[in-house]
Amino acid sequence: KAKITCPVCMNKFESTRVRSSSIRIQSIDDDFCQHYRSANPLYYEMMVCPRCGFSFNLDSSKTVLSAADRERVKLLLQPVWQDRAKDYGGLRTWADAMEAFQQAHYAVEAGLMNSFKTGMLYLKTAWLYRYEGMGEEEQIYIEKAISHFTEAYEKESFSDLKAELKMIYLLGALNLRAGRIKESARWLDLVLRHPAKSMMPMLVEQTKDLWADVRQKLREGK
Repeated sequence: KAKITCPVCMNKFESTRVRSSSIRIQSIDDDFCQHYRSANPLYYEMMVCPRCGFSFNLDSSKTVLSAADRERVKLLLQPVWQDRAKDYGGLRTWADAMEAFQQAHYAVEAGLMNSFKTGMLYLKTAWLYRYEGMGEEEQIYIEKAISHFTEAYEKESFSDLKAELKMIYLLGALNLRAGRIKESARWLDLVLRHPAKSMMPMLVEQTKDLWADVRQKLREGK
């Protein structure tokens, strides 16, 4: 278990993590969704404070929130959490994992997450639905992810070019999953023309493979 301090109410609590040494990956989808033969680490990514209900991942745990931000989140969470307070510190089912991810949407509502981080939250929510074969719900969250990644590309500046390149690739892969073949082709082409593409040769190869699928679909007029 990891010892965590909640960025909102400063409560210290423990959250279960899957040891990296015990992770066994079975397959990886074209949008980086990983399927496991072992315990699924995605189930435990979002840590939920048992006192105030704030849900966040390891990356967000390092963010220092202002007093105004903390108060805004507390006001959003209080009426919800007092009715369904729960300790997510132990082993989680799929339903527990989904609740933890849905709880993290309050951070979006409070304006604590930029478009890129919001897109990643929605994409991972889509993956959870994919694990259960819930295609309709998965597609709703894929569309949300596309919307926020597009907004991030248009409005946010990336100091990390690898993160930007990965997001552009995801826009290609997700638009393909959404059935927008020409839009997918546009984003994949941007990856292949990106000035930082030499930094991620494996991603470039993956893009070329996906681009071949897209080209075939365009030929077939789908």
